[in-house]
Amino acid sequence: MKKILILALSIFCSAHLFAQHNYTNTEVEKANKMTQKMKVELNLKQSQSSEIQSLNLEIVRRLNAALTIKNTDSLQKVIQSINFYRDNELKKILTAQQYTYMQANVNGRNCH
Repeated sequence: MKKILILALSIFCSAHLFAQHNYTNTEVEKANKMTQKMKVELNLKQSQSSEIQSLNLEIVRRLNAALTIKNTDSLQKVIQSINFYRDNELKKILTAQQYTYMQANVNGRNCH
């Protein structure tokens, strides 16, 4: 539960910074950046990259939609559910070693 909350917080911070700075990145560009970073850091196979790309695009779209929620508690719950979904999907796509590495690195990051 703690890991999910930390992951939710890191994604929330990323989404908040993305919205705050009015980046011109499209959802596809954002998903591509996320996928490329994961591809390098996790040494993904081509089949994994394709699945991760689709997942990242879905996550970016869900997060963008969530940013329209004004109520902080509701937003937090939606982001937690998005992160729970993402975490479960990543467990299906990544090897145990890749998933463990990703979790260790995501938990070590903070929002800047």
